Amino acid sequence: MAGLSLIRYLGYSGDPLVSGGAGTAIHVCGVGVRRLVTERSAAKEQTWMYDCFGISVLAVHPQNECFAICERSSALVVRLCSMEDGSSLAVLDNVGQVDVSCMAFTADGRSLVTVGALPEFTFHVWDWRKGETIVSGDAPAELKTVEAVEFHPHFSDQFTLHGGGMLFVCNVVTGSSGPELEFLQVLPPDDDTLFVSHTWTGKGNSSARRLRAVCGRWTRRPAQLWAIRSRFARRTLCAGFWRRSGT
Repeated sequence: MAGLSLIRYLGYSGDPLVSGGAGTAIHVCGVGVRRLVTERSAAKEQTWMYDCFGISVLAVHPQNECFAICERSSALVVRLCSMEDGSSLAVLDNVGQVDVSCMAFTADGRSLVTVGALPEFTFHVWDWRKGETIVSGDAPAELKTVEAVEFHPHFSDQFTLHGGGMLFVCNVVTGSSGPELEFLQVLPPDDDTLFVSHTWTGKGNSSARRLRAVCGRWTRRPAQLWAIRSRFARRTLCAGFWRRSGT
């Protein structure tokens, strides 16, 4: 981003930059969202302000046609906005009691999952264009925080989440009264290993899908590579590595 100072580039919030595609990046800036665009050696920016107390979470549509923000105001809402001019496309209500800890789009961009923060940790999968909930459910009782959520790169009925050193795969299944969320834990290689991040990798057919997870390890063994095939996470091959704490 040539020609932009660090403070101007990051704004006063310093929130992480998220790719907006085609040489652009966006980030939260207080009660607004800033879009940064580079064209050869020049750079320009757009800032869109929203009528709220603050914005806590930002997610970008996989085709970069819009972005989602969680607005803190008298009522907590998630707003979907155009990537071109920041205008509002849809508003989702009842996303959480206090805040939203994270959210993510499906790979095709048709659905969005939101994760309510403490105290409820309620998951909602939305058809955001219609403003309707497809399925919702509470996080497993043993999960005390949710730090990241990510959909399978080809299937909109499966996503992963991690928090507090734990990693789960969630499947959308058919229950007796309609769609339900089924949470299944991915166990680390041993008891003193904690998951610290994860992402989907791999390409090809569904049997070649892999889930890469980074684990933090509290012993002094050198870094190792491990891979396990999960018996409960359908279409998923789990792979990852662990490392010593502090490295």
